[in-house]
Amino acid sequence: MTTDTTKDTTKAPATEKTDKPVVAKTTKTSSKPAPKAAPKVDEPKAVEEKTDVKESAKTTAKDDAEVTEKADIKATEKADAKTPKLPTIKIKNSGPYNVLETATGVLLKAKQTTTVNIPAHVDKDQVVRNIKQMNITRGKTLQIIS
Repeated sequence: MTTDTTKDTTKAPATEKTDKPVVAKTTKTSSKPAPKAAPKVDEPKAVEEKTDVKESAKTTAKDDAEVTEKADIKATEKADAKTPKLPTIKIKNSGPYNVLETATGVLLKAKQTTTVNIPAHVDKDQVVRNIKQMNITRGKTLQIIS
């Protein structure tokens, strides 16, 4: 047995191949900008209408603001008329320490005058009695001014 060591030198049928790279075709655009269209004659009218809308919106907003201000003023006047004025007392603490007025829960700071607004559930006479009682124990450091 003999082995054939010869190489096959026959070539396969050639297919058409190109070694050149494929380049996509591009079209050159001109460096000049495209001509702009002439402005329409109707555009200024549209702008005028927009400003009219804005002006009318501003005037209606001003009118609305005035109406709400008037309504707020009337509401506060009605609220002031309905709610009774709460009594107040001015108390001067000439002592070196802060004192708590127990009926209203107001802190009377040392060396200062404090205005105490008396709530509806507390009687003014009760606050005056509390101040007089605290004066007995504090050495007359609290004074009722008004």
